Amino acid sequence: MQSTVLTTADAQCGSMVDILLCTFNGAAFLPAQLDSIEKQTHRHWSLFVSDDGSTDGTLSLIENFAQRVGSERVHVFAGPKCGFAKNFMSLIERPQIDAPYIAFADQDDVWLPEKLERAIHILEQQGEGPALYAGRTRYIDAHDRVLGESTLFVKQPSFANALVQSIGGGNTMMINRHVINRMRSAAQRLDIYSHDWWLYLFVSALGGFVFYDSKPLVLYRQHGSNVVGMNTTWSQKWRRIQMLWAGDFAHWNECNIAALAYFRPQMSPGIGKIFDCFVRARKQSFFMRIANMYAAGVYRQTTLGNVGLWFAILTNKI
Repeated sequence: MQSTVLTTADAQCGSMVDILLCTFNGAAFLPAQLDSIEKQTHRHWSLFVSDDGSTDGTLSLIENFAQRVGSERVHVFAGPKCGFAKNFMSLIERPQIDAPYIAFADQDDVWLPEKLERAIHILEQQGEGPALYAGRTRYIDAHDRVLGESTLFVKQPSFANALVQSIGGGNTMMINRHVINRMRSAAQRLDIYSHDWWLYLFVSALGGFVFYDSKPLVLYRQHGSNVVGMNTTWSQKWRRIQMLWAGDFAHWNECNIAALAYFRPQMSPGIGKIFDCFVRARKQSFFMRIANMYAAGVYRQTTLGNVGLWFAILTNKI
């Protein structure tokens, strides 16, 4: 295979991207993801890997990849071994992550060639404030067969939506340096359920730019070890209803609220009011809970999602 070591000409082709990849026993599908990174049309990137103690061939695959693309482009760290969200956050805390743009990768997916180029093009137009790119995915199985696409969201991204829903998987996301710079002050104290939901919350809480791309650029692999996975069939939706009733959604909101509290002074008056109404409502009696949730204006992206949201509000499972 032809080497893709970064040359001087490549270094002039556009903004640098730091790609953050967390791994744990991912040898089965990791080669396809690494190959798709290598084949990106935007070639000015570095890969930062946090491995949570793999015992299969994961680290050997990464070492071979580094030899192929240039060892100066690949950096490997030992992860905290506390789950995928903590693993990604451990990378965000590292001062070596300082490129103008940061993309997040999962170990078992495949990126379409223009993924980085398209996200950078969109974010480059947003000026100096915090900005986030996220998008749809195309589902594939363990044998690369297409299973369908994630739900197309059409409502405007906002903080009121982010409080009750994440609109994009971390495997689709790219942020700019301004997000990292503002997050690092409290990164070690943040106890979050999911790094992708947190990024949507954080950027929208600061009044930043959030772009949701309707064009799928990630092949999101579905297999027996997915942490989250697709949510398109009735059985998958029923599983999430069971998690809601078990109190999982309420627990995740507790974690998100605690994390957002560190940044409450940085919120605008309008966003701060939404946050305060949401926080109050979760602890109030039935009618006050409804009133404050209505005042907060929280919403999900689909009709069925909003039915589930208000069921959670009425039954105090939020």
